[in-house]
Amino acid sequence: MTHGYTTLDLAHDSEALLDYLGIRQANVLGYSLGGIVAQQLAIAIKVSSKDLYSLRVPLLDNLS
Repeated sequence: MTHGYTTLDLAHDSEALLDYLGIRQANVLGYSLGGIVAQQLAIAIKVSSKDLYSLRVPLLDNLS
């Protein structure tokens, strides 16, 4: 059982925003926690990105 709001939740919110705006493919840049969210978009949700930049991402054991 998870508690709180996860990086995967943030990635799903980002996906919903892109979908709402009608954006099918985007350049994605994430910094720190945003870098983890960007990776979640690409790996777990499989959002189509032209380029993915993930900067200064902290090392975590569990990305969810």
